[in-house]
Amino acid sequence: AADLAALTALAQRLQEQPMRFARDLEPEPGSEGAVAALAAGIAEATALAGQAGVGLQVEVVGCNDAPGSDEINTSLRGLRARWLHDALVAHGVPAGMLRLADPRVEPAGATMMFRGASLRLKIEPAAR
Repeated sequence: AADLAALTALAQRLQEQPMRFARDLEPEPGSEGAVAALAAGIAEATALAGQAGVGLQVEVVGCNDAPGSDEINTSLRGLRARWLHDALVAHGVPAGMLRLADPRVEPAGATMMFRGASLRLKIEPAAR
């Protein structure tokens, strides 16, 4: 139970740590540290999931701010998610554990309106 509570809290923190872009695919200064922190958090979450006996899904979601056409914003969401995916893989996160969100589906909520990408973590009951 303690491992599951720790995993739930960590998943929430990781989802609240976006990777921000200054514009298009240009990361904001300090992005290398942000990616490294997310990769370390995913590794910790994976270990906690194993200890808690649950599954973990990690989805990479591209985000956009308000300006731009639907076509441009859809493209940017896909490219930003792919950028973060590839950066996480370069930091040792296994590619097979990351899933790219569909860029045609706008992320829900005002908190997802920014230039960047973020993670969604889903904790699943272990298969029996």
